Amino acid sequence: MILWLKSKLSFHHGQTFWRLQGPFINGQNISAADLSLAPKLYHLQVALEHFKGWKIPEDLTNVHAYTEVQH
Repeated sequence: MILWLKSKLSFHHGQTFWRLQGPFINGQNISAADLSLAPKLYHLQVALEHFKGWKIPEDLTNVHAYTEVQH
């Protein structure tokens, strides 16, 4: 699961799409995609930590930064 997540979030040379384009999926402006993804990522973090003791790996820094931008 973690390797799959890393492969899906990775972009050219270790950069992620969000870092290259802006803080949101659509660049500098928040979009419906961000508003749809944000609660899903939040629920993923809370539920997996509560039920499985699992956290999003710290080396996925851009995922953590993206979730911080959403708050």
